[in-house]
Amino acid sequence: MVVAGASLTGCAKRVMRSETPVEVAQTPQAETTPDKPPTDSLLGSEAAALAKEQLGKPYQWGASGPNKFDCSGLVMYVYDNLGVKLPRVTGEQAYAGVHVDRADLQPGDLVFFKLSGSRINHVGIYLGNSKFVHAPRKHQPVRTDSLNDSYWRGRFKGGRRLS
Repeated sequence: MVVAGASLTGCAKRVMRSETPVEVAQTPQAETTPDKPPTDSLLGSEAAALAKEQLGKPYQWGASGPNKFDCSGLVMYVYDNLGVKLPRVTGEQAYAGVHVDRADLQPGDLVFFKLSGSRINHVGIYLGNSKFVHAPRKHQPVRTDSLNDSYWRGRFKGGRRLS
C-alpha cells in the first residue's frame, strides 16, 4: 500500500491508495450498453434525496456525519446509509464504481474536482440539472452548486456511478 499526502481544500488530507479495486455493495443493475455505464436509478435517486437532507449542516474537516461533514464524509455517509460501503477519502472514492462522462451524469453519481495541486481532492453528489450537493469548506455548510458555474466547470474532473 502506498500512502501519499495531498493538498486539499475541504476534504480529508490523507490519501491512501490500495492496489486492489474498491469493493462496493452490489445491487441489481438496469440495462447497460457497451458505451454507457450501468444505471441504477433507484439507488441514485435515494442517494440524491438523502444528500439533500443534509443541506445546511456545518462543515468540519474529517467529519462523516450525521451532524457535520467534510466532502468525502458526506458522500460516505449517504452511501453507507444505502448499504454501499465507500472508502473515507476523496482520492480513494474516485476509484469506486464506473466512470461517467459529464453529459451522462444521473442523480446520485459522484462528481470529482481538482481544487488545488495535482490530485482530485473534492467530491459531491450529483442531483440532476447540473446541480450537486457537497460540503465545500470551513465556514460553509453543506450546499448545492452548479457544474455550469465557471469555478466548478473549470475544476470538474469526472463522474463515477455506483451500483
